[in-house]
Amino acid sequence: MGIISIVISLFIVVGYSQANFVSNSLANGINKKKVLEEGYDVVTWCTTSILEQEKCEKLVKAAMLDKGLFGKDYIELQCKRAFDTEECMSWVDQGKASLLGLDAGEVYVAGRYHSLIPIMQELYGRGEPYQYSVAVVKKGGLPAVQPGVGLHALRGARACFPGVGSLAGWVMPIHVLMQDGGLKIKDCNNHVKSAVEFFGESCAPNSLKDIYNPIGDNSDQLCKLCAGGRGVRCTLADPYAGYEGALRCLVANGTGDIAFVRDTTIQHALLSHKILGGVSEDQFELICRDGSRRPVTQWENCHWGKVPADAIVTSSAASIEQRRKFQNLIQKLVQLYGEPNPSNKKYNGTNGYQTHDQFSSSTAQPRYPFDAYNRNRYDPDRYEENDEGVSTQAPFQARFDSSGRPIELPFKLFTSNDTTDLLLQDATINFRILKEEEQTAKNILNNPYVGDQAEKAVLGIRVCPVARAVLCVTSDAELDKCVKMRVSVNKYYFLIKFGYSVV
Repeated sequence: MGIISIVISLFIVVGYSQANFVSNSLANGINKKKVLEEGYDVVTWCTTSILEQEKCEKLVKAAMLDKGLFGKDYIELQCKRAFDTEECMSWVDQGKASLLGLDAGEVYVAGRYHSLIPIMQELYGRGEPYQYSVAVVKKGGLPAVQPGVGLHALRGARACFPGVGSLAGWVMPIHVLMQDGGLKIKDCNNHVKSAVEFFGESCAPNSLKDIYNPIGDNSDQLCKLCAGGRGVRCTLADPYAGYEGALRCLVANGTGDIAFVRDTTIQHALLSHKILGGVSEDQFELICRDGSRRPVTQWENCHWGKVPADAIVTSSAASIEQRRKFQNLIQKLVQLYGEPNPSNKKYNGTNGYQTHDQFSSSTAQPRYPFDAYNRNRYDPDRYEENDEGVSTQAPFQARFDSSGRPIELPFKLFTSNDTTDLLLQDATINFRILKEEEQTAKNILNNPYVGDQAEKAVLGIRVCPVARAVLCVTSDAELDKCVKMRVSVNKYYFLIKFGYSVV
């Protein structure tokens, strides 16, 4: 009996051990999730505000529900919120995110400091990959600015900027004022200091950030009108940051005298009558480069320069295959959710403004031939090019039920509800798909659609008028160091002059 008991006990122990091993193995197999690789299994879109994060998460849910409509182009989407675009640029550079929408001026910064590249560029209006830099004032404001006097009379004005580095809202105005308004270069390495000398108390978010305040001695004069609290004031999280924020700064009582924005800001933040507390466009006017004034709807004839459209960027480390996957994914998003915003301007061959009625007709011929409201079937893999070589994509397709009635979309990519331009510009109707050789900041800033004025402005505000400087040294060691510094500076100048990225 003893031997039998021992044998039975051994069988029980062995059986229990085997069952426990199998149970643990199954549990580990169930609990162990596949690690998703950024840029391959999952694509993370970097956001910079609570509202933008919320919109991104709605997009993720809609895409998951419509997964079957994406076909082979589906990639799982995620959203990750950063403090500002600078942090987003770092995350994309580090592989913590894959996609980010940027102002064209920020595309330059992203390429120069973070090795990011543009892969798609927004199209507006009739399909233009550009917009206009405009200066908005309250009706009758800044009366000293008149034709004949010009922009010199802006000296001392309280200005509202979207942020230092934004192309239409900072770079173009500062460059124009350097050329036509008497704005003198105060510091060769710091255009913020030059602006401080010209303007009165203003709001220019990021004017104290390290990248624009290299030795930490910038005045806070360009932060005086900003409205944020501690830790937020004068950053890109400030209530007056961004293009819509610059208009809010102007509208607020006793704040700014002039706001530098873009025409699409006027369309969606002012003319929509939904964003700025119902203020009327009749209360504002544009200041032109010659000092004259025009109604806010006449930006095509009263602007401070044509600027490239915003772009979607990714890391330059992404393979060509990855970039194409990102482009295909965004194509699908536009096809499924890219219904044009009703606040977009409808062009009818005049300078007048009309909101979009997508079921009405227009006699204007589109500058870039595609039907923004095409409801016909299309080949989703087909890239379209117009006669000027602009590569576009198959446009948004409305959805209809069995009786032919439109189906309400679960998500609208180009609508931001109570604000503007979350993730992408609300004015976007389509995208220009950038070929591999076009995926550079230089190509965004200098191309046949905008010429070279944007690139000249970006480089021009950094030009130093001092042609030559002589340093006096007192030893062989100092002379050797001075020679090395001269070689380094000349090399840097050469790279910048010929459009190379300098990190």
